Amino acid sequence: MIKPANGYVLCKKSNVEKKTESGIIVATGLRQKGYDDHIQAEIIDIAIDSLIDGIETKELFIKGDTILFKKGLSEKLELEFDSKTEYYLVKKDDIMGIL
Repeated sequence: MIKPANGYVLCKKSNVEKKTESGIIVATGLRQKGYDDHIQAEIIDIAIDSLIDGIETKELFIKGDTILFKKGLSEKLELEFDSKTEYYLVKKDDIMGIL
């Protein structure tokens, strides 16, 4: 697994699509509200916070939080051991919110 560094967060894309029994995908959550250029993901790991004037900054995010960020502001990763899940490295400053 990759350990994030320098203010990055490692997260995996949340599966927010719902399917009916017949296989029809129902628009829910972000897609239904027109946020197709945003990604909802779960935090897997967080880089150690940097020191500002010798004092460690407080963590705003914790592992397991569901976050929201724009697609273009992240790096998508393809990991050999898990090709079915989409992983992203996102800068903490690019996270728009916690859901």
